[in-house]
Amino acid sequence: MKIISNRPAIGYEQVAEVLFNCASLLQMAGGNPYRIAHYRQAALTFMTLGTPALEMALDEAQWPLLNLGKRLGAKIRELVRDGSMSFYVELRADLPVAVDHLMDVYGVGPRLAIRLNKELGVNSPAELADAARRG
Repeated sequence: MKIISNRPAIGYEQVAEVLFNCASLLQMAGGNPYRIAHYRQAALTFMTLGTPALEMALDEAQWPLLNLGKRLGAKIRELVRDGSMSFYVELRADLPVAVDHLMDVYGVGPRLAIRLNKELGVNSPAELADAARRG
Protein backbone atom coordinates (compact mmCIF):
# COMPACT_ATOMS: atom_id res chain seq x y z
CA MET A 1 0.00 0.00 0.00
CA LYS A 2 1.36 3.39 -1.02
CA ILE A 3 1.13 6.27 1.42
CA ILE A 4 0.37 9.48 -0.40
CA SER A 5 1.11 12.84 1.16
CA ASN A 6 1.39 16.41 0.02
CA ARG A 7 5.10 16.49 0.89
CA PRO A 8 7.79 15.78 -1.71
CA ALA A 9 9.34 12.32 -1.44
CA ILE A 10 12.36 13.27 -3.56
CA GLY A 11 14.68 16.24 -4.02
CA TYR A 12 14.74 18.56 -7.02
CA GLU A 13 18.17 17.29 -8.11
CA GLN A 14 16.88 13.72 -8.23
CA VAL A 15 13.83 14.86 -10.20
CA ALA A 16 16.12 16.57 -12.70
CA GLU A 17 18.32 13.47 -12.97
CA VAL A 18 15.32 11.25 -13.70
CA LEU A 19 14.02 13.70 -16.31
CA PHE A 20 17.43 13.96 -18.01
CA ASN A 21 17.69 10.16 -18.01
CA CYS A 22 14.20 9.86 -19.53
CA ALA A 23 15.23 12.27 -22.27
CA SER A 24 18.40 10.27 -22.98
CA LEU A 25 16.56 6.95 -23.03
CA LEU A 26 13.88 8.35 -25.33
CA GLN A 27 16.54 9.79 -27.62
CA MET A 28 18.45 6.49 -27.75
CA ALA A 29 15.18 4.77 -28.69
CA GLY A 30 14.58 7.26 -31.53
CA GLY A 31 11.76 9.07 -29.74
CA ASN A 32 10.02 12.27 -30.75
CA PRO A 33 12.52 15.15 -30.57
CA TYR A 34 9.90 17.54 -29.19
CA ARG A 35 9.03 15.13 -26.38
CA ILE A 36 12.72 14.69 -25.60
CA ALA A 37 13.17 18.48 -25.52
CA HIS A 38 10.26 18.83 -23.06
CA TYR A 39 11.85 16.34 -20.66
CA ARG A 40 15.18 18.17 -20.86
CA GLN A 41 13.52 21.56 -20.39
CA ALA A 42 11.59 20.27 -17.37
CA ALA A 43 14.87 18.99 -15.87
CA LEU A 44 16.50 22.38 -16.40
CA THR A 45 13.49 24.08 -14.82
CA PHE A 46 13.85 21.96 -11.68
CA MET A 47 17.57 22.69 -11.50
CA THR A 48 16.90 26.41 -11.91
CA LEU A 49 14.00 26.75 -9.47
CA GLY A 50 15.19 24.19 -6.94
CA THR A 51 13.02 23.20 -4.00
CA PRO A 52 10.05 25.49 -4.82
CA ALA A 53 9.55 23.52 -8.05
CA LEU A 54 8.75 20.43 -5.97
CA GLU A 55 5.76 22.07 -4.30
CA MET A 56 4.64 23.52 -7.62
CA ALA A 57 4.75 20.07 -9.25
CA LEU A 58 2.30 18.76 -6.67
CA ASP A 59 -0.27 21.43 -7.60
CA GLU A 60 -1.76 20.98 -11.08
CA ALA A 61 -2.81 24.63 -11.18
CA GLN A 62 0.87 25.63 -11.08
CA TRP A 63 2.04 23.32 -13.88
CA PRO A 64 1.79 26.08 -16.51
CA LEU A 65 4.29 28.09 -14.45
CA LEU A 66 6.69 25.15 -14.85
CA ASN A 67 5.82 24.90 -18.55
CA LEU A 68 4.34 21.43 -18.01
CA GLY A 69 1.46 19.92 -19.92
CA LYS A 70 -0.99 17.49 -18.35
CA ARG A 71 0.85 14.27 -19.27
CA LEU A 72 4.35 15.33 -18.25
CA GLY A 73 2.99 17.20 -15.23
CA ALA A 74 1.19 14.07 -14.03
CA LYS A 75 4.37 12.00 -14.42
CA ILE A 76 6.44 14.54 -12.53
CA ARG A 77 3.81 14.83 -9.79
CA GLU A 78 3.97 11.04 -9.40
CA LEU A 79 7.77 11.25 -9.14
CA VAL A 80 7.74 14.10 -6.60
CA ARG A 81 4.93 12.60 -4.52
CA ASP A 82 5.95 8.92 -4.57
CA GLY A 83 9.69 9.06 -5.20
CA SER A 84 9.41 7.08 -8.44
CA MET A 85 7.84 7.42 -11.87
CA SER A 86 6.29 4.36 -13.50
CA PHE A 87 7.21 5.66 -16.98
CA TYR A 88 10.90 5.81 -15.98
CA VAL A 89 10.69 2.33 -14.48
CA GLU A 90 9.26 1.08 -17.80
CA LEU A 91 12.02 2.78 -19.79
CA ARG A 92 14.69 1.23 -17.59
CA ALA A 93 13.07 -2.21 -17.85
CA ASP A 94 14.11 -2.28 -21.52
CA LEU A 95 17.79 -1.93 -20.61
CA PRO A 96 20.19 -4.81 -19.98
CA VAL A 97 20.24 -5.67 -16.27
CA ALA A 98 23.90 -4.64 -15.87
CA VAL A 99 23.23 -1.22 -17.41
CA ASP A 100 20.19 -0.72 -15.19
CA HIS A 101 22.25 -1.54 -12.09
CA LEU A 102 25.03 0.85 -13.11
CA MET A 103 22.47 3.65 -13.41
CA ASP A 104 21.88 3.31 -9.67
CA VAL A 105 25.27 4.98 -9.15
CA TYR A 106 24.87 8.72 -8.63
CA GLY A 107 25.84 10.61 -11.78
CA VAL A 108 25.78 7.58 -14.07
CA GLY A 109 23.15 8.05 -16.75
CA PRO A 110 22.13 5.61 -19.47
CA ARG A 111 24.80 6.58 -21.99
CA LEU A 112 27.67 6.29 -19.52
CA ALA A 113 26.28 3.05 -18.10
CA ILE A 114 26.18 1.52 -21.59
CA ARG A 115 29.75 2.68 -22.29
CA LEU A 116 31.02 1.32 -18.98
CA ASN A 117 29.35 -2.00 -19.68
CA LYS A 118 30.49 -2.35 -23.30
CA GLU A 119 33.96 -0.82 -23.16
CA LEU A 120 35.11 -1.89 -19.69
CA GLY A 121 32.93 -4.93 -19.11
CA VAL A 122 31.60 -3.41 -15.87
CA ASN A 123 28.36 -5.09 -14.77
CA SER A 124 27.65 -3.73 -11.29
CA PRO A 125 28.32 -0.79 -8.99
CA ALA A 126 30.85 -2.92 -7.09
CA GLU A 127 32.74 -3.70 -10.30
CA LEU A 128 32.67 0.02 -11.16
CA ALA A 129 34.21 0.85 -7.78
CA ASP A 130 36.93 -1.78 -8.36
CA ALA A 131 37.63 -0.41 -11.84
CA ALA A 132 37.88 3.13 -10.42
CA ARG A 133 40.34 1.98 -7.75
CA ARG A 134 42.47 0.34 -10.44
CA GLY A 135 42.40 3.54 -12.46
